[in-house]
Amino acid sequence: MFHMGVPMGMPIEIEWVADSEDASRWEPVGAWRINVADYEKNNAGKWQKALAKEGDESFTYSGKKYRKCPRKWRFCKRNA
Repeated sequence: MFHMGVPMGMPIEIEWVADSEDASRWEPVGAWRINVADYEKNNAGKWQKALAKEGDESFTYSGKKYRKCPRKWRFCKRNA
């Protein structure tokens, strides 16, 4: 049985890797963010959560509809 592409009998190892390190040892993994709001600057120049407009992909939190963040999480797993 597998969880996140790792056999259940093996521990999951997490290691931070500098971008300059040899990328051939790593396989990029992209997963969509779940219930993470996109941000936009308001009139005062400060960042705030973007409220959803008609046609936006959105989610509801505390009674407000927010636009979903279009970016994916960025992480890699070691190639076997």
